[in-house]
Amino acid sequence: MDTSAETGAALAALAASVAALAAVIDDRGGPADPLRSLADNCLDGLAEVARCKARFAALKVRLTAEYLGAAEALAPPAATPQ
Repeated sequence: MDTSAETGAALAALAASVAALAAVIDDRGGPADPLRSLADNCLDGLAEVARCKARFAALKVRLTAEYLGAAEALAPPAATPQ
């Protein structure tokens, strides 16, 4: 897998995390025990935020590495002292 595909996969994983977080926020739970449902949703949301932060950090590392590789390829060769 090339780096562009890996970055795309990382972005897709991050988007999935955000979608999962939105689903947790939108799930208000049933009428059985609203307070328990709220507490569970909060914990689920915090867990998803932690996963999202980890994926975001991994994406930052990948993008930085790709940028450095591109910058090295674009840089002119070092001048030799003459």
